[in-house]
Amino acid sequence: MGRKRKTDQREATLKALALPTVCESDSRGMRPGPPGRAHTTGPRQALAVVLLCLVQSGYALDLKESYEAARARDPILASAIAAHTGGIETLAQAQAHLGAVVQASASAAYLDTHLTGLAPASGATTQGALTLDKPLYHRADSIGVDEAQSQIAKLDAQLANAQQDLVLRVAQAYFNTLLAQDLLEATHREQESIAKQLEQAHRAYQIGTVPITDVSDAKARYDISAALEVQNRNDMDVARRALEQLTGMQAESLAGISVPAALHPPQPDDMAYWVSAAQASNYQVVQALANVDSQEKEVDRSRAGRYPTVDLVASVSKQNYSQTGLNVLGTGGKQAEIGIMVSVPIWDGGLRSSTIRQSVAGAEGARDDLQASRDAAAQSARLYYTGVSSAIAQARALEQAVASARISLEGSVRGQQVGTRTAVDVLNARQQYFQIQRQLAAARYTAILEYLQLKAVAGMLSPRDLEGLTSAASSSALSPPEPIFPH
Repeated sequence: MGRKRKTDQREATLKALALPTVCESDSRGMRPGPPGRAHTTGPRQALAVVLLCLVQSGYALDLKESYEAARARDPILASAIAAHTGGIETLAQAQAHLGAVVQASASAAYLDTHLTGLAPASGATTQGALTLDKPLYHRADSIGVDEAQSQIAKLDAQLANAQQDLVLRVAQAYFNTLLAQDLLEATHREQESIAKQLEQAHRAYQIGTVPITDVSDAKARYDISAALEVQNRNDMDVARRALEQLTGMQAESLAGISVPAALHPPQPDDMAYWVSAAQASNYQVVQALANVDSQEKEVDRSRAGRYPTVDLVASVSKQNYSQTGLNVLGTGGKQAEIGIMVSVPIWDGGLRSSTIRQSVAGAEGARDDLQASRDAAAQSARLYYTGVSSAIAQARALEQAVASARISLEGSVRGQQVGTRTAVDVLNARQQYFQIQRQLAAARYTAILEYLQLKAVAGMLSPRDLEGLTSAASSSALSPPEPIFPH
């Protein structure tokens, strides 16, 4: 019933995520405050507030919710979004070069003249003009629009890569925290088990049935376990702080790993598929491909600088002039004109030729970068595919090893009871049992992270991939605690 209530609570919360709320404390604990107090918050901030309320009320965050919290506040992703928003303006700027330019101008002046032999004269003149310049044929500017579109494709890939990177960073921090908790729990179990053996060895020594060395050996192992606990606790604190920095939420209570999901092989389970996908869809490759296209367009644009340009030009102007002196004269007039202006570049001191050579070299470098990106993506795909398969195989082998180590420990305990095993044998078997438990937990987390890395290399990772990797019904990747003590 407790699990069902927790599931119902989660579903109700997810339905209410669109409502901006704040947390208030009353006699029953944390509860959502009036929606009116948070009307100025956006959807992401509202989501972060709701998740914070749940954490403060003892609710265990899962991996997907941790990602949503991080997405609402991550400065790296926010910077990437801002860069993308600003970068796409290059297309509007490039298109503006092909649009009409309309300008208005006006001037006014006063003239006071004193010439020898003539009466003084003074006058005022005013004029205004309206001009229009519409490009009819600017090949370089037309190519510039295509180049801007290639740059936007690169910006899109950069933003998608930043979003994918956040998924990986949250998953890494989340599973690092769970692993640190599991290692600390395993050390606690081992320490409690050794403490029991130490207590029993001490009682046996007092009645003279075992030598003092049994007590010393158990005490030494207990001290080693205590030192390891200090290290594990420090590692857990560091991991929690890293996750909290990402999400802005307390990482004291997290949903545990879903073991079946951890041991799920890549689909399709074919290395060639993942290598091909990485070479085509990896976001670094997509960026490099867009950069090649942009650089090639730059070469065309540089060469187009040698082409003539054709513009439609039109203007309307009006002048008004008046003079006072011996005679009073007032004049004014209007003028309108429209025509075609053709400009032909003849000589620019070698600037255009140098620009072409520079852009050709840039295009060659971009093509080399593209090949390097494809090679790196293919190598990473092979590495992570092998890593996933290896971690899954290792986890399954360690599951059998845990069972075998338990049987070995039971045998050592019974052997000590009948005198065929020593206390050191039991301590060694106990240490091996818990060491394999730690290795099993690490292998399970490694399998998940390697799979996420594999999807990221192939450009396929999305927040949906985080769903189902954790479960509120699970709290640890360790096997159930079954301490074995000599009787």
